[in-house]
Amino acid sequence: MSDLIRQAELLVAGIQNNVGESMISFTEAERLLSILRIAVSATGSIRNSHLSIHKLPNETLALIFSHVPSGLVPGSIINPRGEGGNWDWSFVLIGELSRVLLVCRRWHDVAISTPTLWTSIYVYNHMLSITKRHLRRSGVSPLVCFIRLTQDDGGPTLDFLSEHHDRIRELQLTAPFTWNLHEVPPTLRFPMPSLEQADIRQVPRYHLPDLGPVLERKLLFNGRAQRLRKLSLQKISGFPGNRFERLTDLDLEPASGHKVEGANFLAFLSRCPMLQHLVIRHFSFSTMGFAPRQPLPHLRTLIIWQADNLITCDVLLSSVTLPRDISIVMLLPGIRTVTGTDVGSLDPMTLSPQCQEATRIAITFDQHSIMGVSAVGLAAIHANVVINGHGQSDWMGIISWLSANGSTFTELWLSFSASYSNSSHIPETVATILNNFPSLDSLILLVDDRAVCNSQSGDNNCWLRSGSFPNIPPRISRLRLCLSHDINPGLGLEGMKEYLTSRVRNGSRLSSLVLEFPPVGPQHSAEATFEGLADVVEVRRAWKYTWMEVPDMHRDPPHSLWPKWSEELAWPGSDRVE
Repeated sequence: MSDLIRQAELLVAGIQNNVGESMISFTEAERLLSILRIAVSATGSIRNSHLSIHKLPNETLALIFSHVPSGLVPGSIINPRGEGGNWDWSFVLIGELSRVLLVCRRWHDVAISTPTLWTSIYVYNHMLSITKRHLRRSGVSPLVCFIRLTQDDGGPTLDFLSEHHDRIRELQLTAPFTWNLHEVPPTLRFPMPSLEQADIRQVPRYHLPDLGPVLERKLLFNGRAQRLRKLSLQKISGFPGNRFERLTDLDLEPASGHKVEGANFLAFLSRCPMLQHLVIRHFSFSTMGFAPRQPLPHLRTLIIWQADNLITCDVLLSSVTLPRDISIVMLLPGIRTVTGTDVGSLDPMTLSPQCQEATRIAITFDQHSIMGVSAVGLAAIHANVVINGHGQSDWMGIISWLSANGSTFTELWLSFSASYSNSSHIPETVATILNNFPSLDSLILLVDDRAVCNSQSGDNNCWLRSGSFPNIPPRISRLRLCLSHDINPGLGLEGMKEYLTSRVRNGSRLSSLVLEFPPVGPQHSAEATFEGLADVVEVRRAWKYTWMEVPDMHRDPPHSLWPKWSEELAWPGSDRVE
């Protein structure tokens, strides 16, 4: 029975495009599916009527069904250079919600009579029958629409938008748009008064000349998207002429090779008065001029992702006025390779107006480089600085630059990744860095030395087991150690205990000591070992932290509009925790 159901579902989904090749008509497939539904409903009701789930009220069942996926999701791109130079998409049919209809008559009736279950609409030329069916069932509920086009002026898509544009609440539109100097693409002309989130992505047309997306001063959605809160424009240059009074989240990435006109960019920001989160990807300014600073009084997060160089970031930050409680993250290519100058010769005043009152800083070391530098507070700097084998002088240049611009740093996070080969030098490196930040009172030290340490064996040069421990100044009152292995009895444990004991004797006992270990591995009672050596001793079995604590260089910006992001990360190098 289940095999027949699956066959019928597939026939209903694809028969319209393959009538000539099929042995059965679309009408016959619908009739077969109807018979199967009746049969399954009858047998299912008799067999399962005693189950407790059938005692749930209809409202509860509908709530459960709302977590079942319906319709289609795009699969991998099977032919990126399809006919006409356009993209071709493959699809995956998710039949869970359709199967709910086949369990019994009651489930069928509850699902069909709940319009909100059918509001995720996937508009693809190959699956129009399913789209129309979901639209009928959705009634007048707001729609979440996913549109993938192989050409910009797809007739069925325009027909759909012309009929349902006022119901669309969320829109994700990916297409090889056709641009000209006077009009926006047809799919972006319809007014959408209910629209709250929009993600618009340009797909390149292969084998055709790149005319370049031209959006400057044109009105998206006919100027009628007054409820829009989140907007993402990807691979599209220029800025719309709309005034988005409610827009809080903005994600921008220009088309490859297109430089941004600074004045137009600032003018667009001025038309988004309530902006709270701004993501700028792969930006390069052609001109900026000496326009007055654009105030962004409500901005809470600014992420500059893969800017061309440090000058681009400096120009951008110099052209806006930011509130005092903002967090800024900047990711750059290797500074040496971009600017051609030595890291140590950076102008100490660069970005300093935006960083003077930052309170937190994080530094991530890799094998031959500082992978990330991030300051969080009033502002943040996140730079990928390649040392290129020149040794300590290069990363010390970065440290000196940060210490000159961040005299108010009170918290330092040092992260040594698994590929950092000189683990025995970690204590010396930590001590050197601490000397450059006299205001610090909190240290978080994250060490992943799995590359040189086997927790089941004692013959290794693990920094903590070798007896070395950083000389941490007395001004550090809060210490948090995040380690890739447990602390077994040995030289490292004794060295750490001796350091903490000496602080107690000198009257500078830690106010807080936090030890974090992997959730698996050998157990050791570290809490009992360090009892009384700090006001508060806490041992955690977890490797989790938020992106604001340690930005990860190898993931998308933490504030991504589509899809929704996870703010929890796993230990660097391990699987991400969702």
